Amino acid sequence: MRRDLIPYFGLPFYRAMLERSGFGDDIAAYDDAAGRGDGDAMQAAISDRFIGVLTATGDEDAVRAGVERYRAAGVTSPCVGPIPRTDFERTMRAAAPA
Repeated sequence: MRRDLIPYFGLPFYRAMLERSGFGDDIAAYDDAAGRGDGDAMQAAISDRFIGVLTATGDEDAVRAGVERYRAAGVTSPCVGPIPRTDFERTMRAAAPA
């Protein structure tokens, strides 16, 4: 997920949104790593907290809980997709309403 999120940390609109959402430390760490040209550190700058807030990842129970968190917030059609090198069918089963 971190690799897929890297472009957003470089775009002004998303950077402003992330900062307003309480992820200024992630942006600062990303900027520091980008300034050094350290791609691995740029990915590592995206915190576990950010991943946890933004995504529904983990085992089936964690995915279901994450999707339900979005539904409870008013989302009517959560976007579910695979993470590279994972089992897409299992992902879809986990994300399906109980």
